[in-house]
Formats: sequence, C-alpha cells, structure tokens
Amino acid sequence: MSKQKTILVSNKDFVYGVKHNYYPEISEINNGNVLVCTENYLEKKGINLIEKSNDEDAIYVYNQYSDTYMPVNKPDIARILFIDKAIAIREALVALGAKHISITNEIEDIKDIQDVATISGKGVCGSGQVDGKYRKQLRLKLKSTIKSNDPHRTPSSIEVCSKSIYEKGLSHNTNIISLFNRMKDSKEQRLFGEERVSLEYEEELKHSFDVAVGLSKHKILSVKVENSYSSSVLHSFKYEIIVDFGD
Repeated sequence: MSKQKTILVSNKDFVYGVKHNYYPEISEINNGNVLVCTENYLEKKGINLIEKSNDEDAIYVYNQYSDTYMPVNKPDIARILFIDKAIAIREALVALGAKHISITNEIEDIKDIQDVATISGKGVCGSGQVDGKYRKQLRLKLKSTIKSNDPHRTPSSIEVCSKSIYEKGLSHNTNIISLFNRMKDSKEQRLFGEERVSLEYEEELKHSFDVAVGLSKHKILSVKVENSYSSSVLHSFKYEIIVDFGD
C-alpha cells in the first residue's frame, strides 16, 4: 500500500475544518500532499511513529526505508533517513549475493549564522561537526561508512531478493533494480565482478520538507521547523557504493 509522505496530526476542530474546506488558502492540504488527522486516527490505523512530537500540531514525514513516520522537527532527521537508506541498500545487496560491500555517505551544508559555535559528536553510525565563527558561516558535515564482507556469501532466491528490495523502499532505486533484473535474467541467477556507483543529489527529502515548511507558515499551526532540516538545509548528499560479487 502506498504511504502518505507527510502527515499533519492536529486537534478534532482543525481536522473537521480541513474536511469541510475551511482553509482553502493552505494549498499543501488541498492538493492532497498531506494527510490531516487526529492522533486517535493514527492509533486506529496502526500507523507507526518512530516517536511522538511534543507539538500540538505535529508534522511527520515518512521514512520508507524503515516503514515509520518521524517528526519533521527532530534535530537529526536528515542523518537518520540518510543512514537508513544506506542500510536498506546494504541489505538488498547482501540478498543479491554481494561478497564485499562498502557504502560511504556524506551530507554537507553551508549556512549563514550570527553566533559563534563549535559542536562535535560521534555516534555508532557516523560523526558530525558544526563550526561557526563571527556571524559568517555554519558548515555541517556528516559522514558514515557501512561495510559488509563475506567471501562465501551466495545470492538468496529471487523471491527473497524482491522482498528485500520492495519492502525496504528501494523499488524506485534504478541501480538496485537494474542489478536485480540482471541477476534474475542470468543463466546462473547470480552477479559477477565489481560494481561502483557514485550519486549526488539534493531532492531525496525535498517534497516532504517543502510541504512542512508551507504548512508552518500558517498561524493555525504551532509546529516549528526553522531549526530542523528543511529542504534549504539539505545542500548536498553524496553516496559512493562499491560492491564485489566475486568471479
């Protein structure tokens, strides 16, 4: 079932007003880009929230790689989505029989600031650093490397590979789909040799964040996204994927 990319959770009065077209000026709602509902509706539908927002009017975006929703004002949402995609790709490549996998991810952003700040940290999946100086510039860099090595690994069945790809939100990933089709159509039903893919993009999360920013402009919403990863902050995403399927 297709998932809604953006959900706005609000009170009964606002949800009632949306259903009866009381807010024609909010294009993000009226063009079908966002599901507006109460928290009770989410519970009844079994919609999986990675965590609940404390805002009265909370905007959630869909993480297709973990099949969960997360609040758009979560400070490290970009890193989570980025790492989850890399993990989904790794698991799909494992199913396809890759013996050696290396996925390097980088996020970079440059933004003007007014204060001096230096913050750094390191976690399980990667590290990040924020440097600011004299109202000039803030530079954010996140980098992580995910690896998997097993020289004896063999491909899973076509059914298992297909399930790994489609259930992890990779059905639109042309690189993974092309590898899957190549394996499926081969006589040996396996892949050979090394594959190397470099990707750089800025649009991966843009839709949901643009909707959230549009919604937040209206006084009826209390959610604040100016300090979160809006589309203007997602300056650069880079992937380098090296895969060896063996001889």
